[in-house]
Amino acid sequence: MTVFTVTFPDYGKTVTAEPGETLLSAAARAGIALYSPCGGAGRCGRCKVIANGDEVLACRYRIGSDITVVIPQTEVTMLSVDPDMKYHTDGTSRYAAAFDIGTTTVAGFLMDGISGSIISAENRVNPQAAFGADLISRIQQSMHGRSVELRDCILSCMSEMIAAMAASCGISSADITSVAIAGNTAMLHLLRGKDPAPLTVPPYMPLSVSSEEFRNSGWLPVSDAATVRILPCIAGFVGGDTSGCILSSGFGCGSELTLLIDIGTNGEMVLGNSDGFCACSTAAGPAFEGAGISCGMIASSGAISHVYSDSNGIRCEVIGGGEAKGICGSGLLDAVAVMLSGGMIDASGRMQPDGSRGWIRKDNSDAYVIRDDVAITQNDIRQLQLAKGAIGAGIELLCRHLSVSVSDISRVLLAGAFGNYMDPASACLIGLIPGELENRIIPIGNAAGKGAVMCSLDAESFRLCNSLAASSGFLELASLPEFQDVFVGHMSFGDTDEDD
Repeated sequence: MTVFTVTFPDYGKTVTAEPGETLLSAAARAGIALYSPCGGAGRCGRCKVIANGDEVLACRYRIGSDITVVIPQTEVTMLSVDPDMKYHTDGTSRYAAAFDIGTTTVAGFLMDGISGSIISAENRVNPQAAFGADLISRIQQSMHGRSVELRDCILSCMSEMIAAMAASCGISSADITSVAIAGNTAMLHLLRGKDPAPLTVPPYMPLSVSSEEFRNSGWLPVSDAATVRILPCIAGFVGGDTSGCILSSGFGCGSELTLLIDIGTNGEMVLGNSDGFCACSTAAGPAFEGAGISCGMIASSGAISHVYSDSNGIRCEVIGGGEAKGICGSGLLDAVAVMLSGGMIDASGRMQPDGSRGWIRKDNSDAYVIRDDVAITQNDIRQLQLAKGAIGAGIELLCRHLSVSVSDISRVLLAGAFGNYMDPASACLIGLIPGELENRIIPIGNAAGKGAVMCSLDAESFRLCNSLAASSGFLELASLPEFQDVFVGHMSFGDTDEDD
């Protein structure tokens, strides 16, 4: 059978492809992440590349000859951990590595095992994005026979990150003798080649929530004798990333009632204190990560990250400066808050076009231009409402479960990239987080990554992480008869009697 070569010169990679294979598929086999939130359905237009000089959509382009592919470079905003922090180390490893495998991005860290300091860090788009922006899309791809591809592309990504971090410090990757990995339950199942299918049907329980600790033996390009630790999960959609957050934030160590939230495609929440705590997960959808939004994109160069209004009108901050190419989650949150304050959206979320400057028609509906060609559509508003409704319902139902009120919460710890960059005032204005908690919000950055760092450097931290995960309660929101009503109640931006 005839095969063709596909060359990616910027990455120094060449793969072979059979006639008719898509460029998106070939790139994924090469370990190159092309952002394709629609899962290759050709709807989002985000996977544009240059093939033999022509701009094409990688998911639609069928390979019929030898080609050279140039991929527009996207600089992903790095949410690292405090580079000046010294972590406790048991001193058993000269060098250690840690990973936080997110649905959208993968964060990697290289540590000095003696001083406990981070000496290098890498952040990359999760190459599994080529299989779909959300977890369910990837699980379905796995169920349709692509589990090996999903596993291999993330392993390839991690291997490249290890090599890059080691090279930046002038060491051999073989000098790394400890690795710890955090990630949500689905990501860890795909990484380890476990069947994630049980996560798609009630009661949504995975094959295993237990941690793993094993000898590397060639699994990753570190020392064969390296110890690899996979952080424990709590439930089907409360994974090792949440366990890492609980560990690194010192959650449950004090008497203050604390709410921990990691807002992403799945909104994981933990509420409690030293007397006990309970976790839950709610399907917020990918809106806060830019997917499913008409001009949405991940937090990278060209993304509108913040929107505000002053006497001169609406103003935007664009990552990297220059022309706006799209809008990321924090920018979308701000934009909706500004539009709500300005009367461009009513309490039900319905747009209120008045014919003034900025209003346009897009995709047969009203839309408002924020900057350049970036506009917010009615569907974008609805996607945000679905996400905020899910988060709001999770907070209310956790409080009911523990017989506490929102006002009893002393502090709100926001983990993850979205939580780090979002404006608390905007979040409270639209009701994503109860307004009375605005002055109690504390961004804690990549807490999952910090937890993985701690487990990589110190065996006792790994044991503590396991103990914390095992002691956490779990509330299955979908099983509660009141969930749907509470969810719908949190979708509006205020009191409204309208149905829409």
